Amino acid sequence: MLPAPPDTRPFPWEMTLTVQSFSSTAAPVRVWDLLAVVALTAAVLYAARLMVGAVTVTPLGLVGLMLLAALAPIVAVWVVMVRLRGVAWADLGLRAASGRHLGWGVVLGLLTVPLAGLVNALVTSLTDGPFENPQIEVLAPTALSVPAMVGMLVLAAGVAPVVEEIVFRGVLYGWLRRFLSPAAGIVLSALVFGAVHGIPQLVPALAVQGVVLAMVYERTRSLWPSIVLHGVFNAVMLGALYGVTRATSVL
Repeated sequence: MLPAPPDTRPFPWEMTLTVQSFSSTAAPVRVWDLLAVVALTAAVLYAARLMVGAVTVTPLGLVGLMLLAALAPIVAVWVVMVRLRGVAWADLGLRAASGRHLGWGVVLGLLTVPLAGLVNALVTSLTDGPFENPQIEVLAPTALSVPAMVGMLVLAAGVAPVVEEIVFRGVLYGWLRRFLSPAAGIVLSALVFGAVHGIPQLVPALAVQGVVLAMVYERTRSLWPSIVLHGVFNAVMLGALYGVTRATSVL
C-alpha cells in the first residue's frame, strides 16, 4: 500500500473563504430544530448561573450541577437532530481528524490565551472601571477543594468543549454553511457563541475565540481539532486562575 500523500492544504489563517458545501445525507434540519437546540443551550447556561448563585452546594456538588447542565444540550441534540431528523454524529462534525490537525489544535489553543487577554484588555480600556469576570466566583471560589478543582478542570477542559463544539460549530455553523459563505457563517456563529454565555464583558473575547474555532472546523471538517483547541484554552485559563486563587489565599 502506498503511503498517503502529505496534507499540503493551507492552515486556517491561510485559507481562502470560498463557498463550499457542508453536505449531509440526513433529512433537512429545519430552522426550528436549530433554534430549539441553541435556545436550550442558552437557557441551561443562564439557569446554571442562577442556581449557583441562589443555592448553597458543596464544591463537589457544584461540579455535579454543572455537569448535568453541560449534558442537557447534548440530550437536545440527540433528540432533535439524531432521533427526529436522522442526522448522524459524523454529519455534525464528529469525524476522525489527522494527528497534524489535532496538534495544531493544541498550538492554537495556547495562542488564543494571550489573544483573549489582549481583547479583554481592550475592553477594559474602552469601559469605565476594572475588568470583572463573574465566572471567577463560580469556577474558582476560595473554598474549592483540590478534588473539586480537578473535577472542575475535567468539566471545563473535557466535557464543556465537546458540548459547545457540537452545538455551536457542528449544529449552528454547519447549518449556517448551507446558506452562507464561510466568512458570514464564521462571524455569525461566533457572535451567537459569545452572546449566549450571557456575560457582556466576555462577549468580545468569546466571539474572537468562536471565530478561530469555526475557522479550524471549516478547515479540517472535523470537530476534534476544535475540541482540542477549546479544551487546551480552558485548561490553561482555569489552571492559571486556580494558581492565582491558591497563591492569594496563602498570603
